[in-house]
Order: sequence, then C-alpha cells, then structure tokens
Amino acid sequence: MSDKAFHMPKDANCERIVFLVSPIPRSGTNFVRNIFIKSGICAEPGSYLLSAEDWFLPASDGLIEFRNKIAQFWTMMKLLDEKECSDLADLMLRKIGDTLAGEIVAGAKPGFVMTKTPSSENISNLDLLFPGSRRVLLVRDGRDACYSAIKSGFAKSPREIFHLWAYRVDQMIEYAGMPDYDRSEGNTLWIRYESAFADPVKQLARGEKYLGVLAADDKRQQVLQIDIVGSSEFSTSEDGSFDYTFVQDRNGFNPVGRWKQWSTELRSDFKEIAGQQLRLLGYEQNDNW
Repeated sequence: MSDKAFHMPKDANCERIVFLVSPIPRSGTNFVRNIFIKSGICAEPGSYLLSAEDWFLPASDGLIEFRNKIAQFWTMMKLLDEKECSDLADLMLRKIGDTLAGEIVAGAKPGFVMTKTPSSENISNLDLLFPGSRRVLLVRDGRDACYSAIKSGFAKSPREIFHLWAYRVDQMIEYAGMPDYDRSEGNTLWIRYESAFADPVKQLARGEKYLGVLAADDKRQQVLQIDIVGSSEFSTSEDGSFDYTFVQDRNGFNPVGRWKQWSTELRSDFKEIAGQQLRLLGYEQNDNW
C-alpha cells in the first residue's frame, strides 16, 4: 500500500442538495418543485440557469468516462496498484462533483437547495458525483406524461417517447428499488405527480419528514395557491428556434387521465412498449384498460 495521502473532498455542499428527477419532461417537476420552494423547506439555486434545470446527470457520462480513462492510464504506469489508482480516480470524480455542488448552492439561501432535471438518464451517477445528497424521484402516469410530451412538441413520435419513458423508469427502479409512495425516510423520496396534484399539503408533509425541516404556517398556505396546469409549453417559432414559456392555470383543467383521448392503436402501442413499467409504478394492475 502506498503512503500517498488521498485528500477527501468535503461533502457539505452535496449534503445541502435535493435532486428532483423525473423520467421525462412533462412529468410535473415544475409543480412539485414549487411545493418544496414556496413552502420554504428548500431554496432555489442562486444561478438563473441552475434554478431552471441543471441537467448535470444526463451530461455526466463524459465525467465517468474521464474517471475510467485516468484510472486506466495510472494503472498502466504501475506507480500504484490497480485499486489505489481506482480509488484516486474516484476521489478526483468526487472533487469534480463537489465543485458542481458548490455551483448549485452558491448564492442560495441557507438550508436545503433543490435543483431539478426532467430526465433520469445516468441517475446512478448521483452516488459517484454527489454522495450525501437527497433525491426526490417524481413519477407520473406514463400515459399522461407521454400524451403531454407529444402534444407539447417534446416527442418526435409516440413510440419513441413510449420507449424512452419505459427505459428511464427502469433506470430509476434499478437505482432506487421499487417505489414506496408512503415512505419518507432514507436518501430517496418517491412522489407521484397525481398525489401532489390531489393533495399538495400531504406531499409537503412527506417532504418535511424526509428532510427533517418544517415549513412556516404562512408558507404552508402558499402551497395551496400553486398554479397547477400547463406549467410550460414548448413550441417552434417561425425562425426555427424553440420557445419554452410558462403558462398559468387554466380554469377547470385536469392533467390526470388525458391519455384517455388516445386511439385504440396508441393504447395498444403503449401497452406493448411500456405496460410493464406502468404496472411496476402501480398505475395499473394489468393491461385491461
């Protein structure tokens, strides 16, 4: 064993971060994030871009490749044994993660800081880059999420978004295990968008228990006033660029069950591609829908 000193980075920044992750866009991350932010149990990142969506996880595969390559090169040099090279490469990755975590919390109010990404791509990299962080995993009925993604322009084709949603749900379950929508302990909190829509105060209570903090009474009331619907629209402008705009509540709009407008063909396609994942998340018991 070498007598070289490996200096562990401090995890203080990571431990302040709450990552809100959903399988795909249109899963309700804006609404659920607002439950945590408006209640005051979490703060927003200080950076404008990071306060919108960070996208660190989907982009992190390059960092893992970097870690693997330097570990390989160091091992080839034979200055340290293979395990020591691997451990040192892990530490380098942790230091990169700690720097990114510092950017998330920079300028934010004290306490927990919530950042969100509507993609569970590379979710397992959370443990490598941001050890000690908290994770809120948000799921929505895949039929409604895909319906909204198709309608809003986030999906090129129905079958493509069906496959993506199913794949991303598999990633989340492989990482965190089967969802328990009642449990509020541990490093991971599962939330159903439909439950947040029906009773945001109850989901706030779960968040409070999970984080070990309480919202002030005046802040708690603000949760009941969060705009629920059409939180964003994604469209193509005349010059070919994309417009991403927030939309206020539309009277009487119900985001639950919109997939029921689908044709028999679309329903059949979803059952074939993502029916298993729908059942794993507890939205259906079988394919008789």
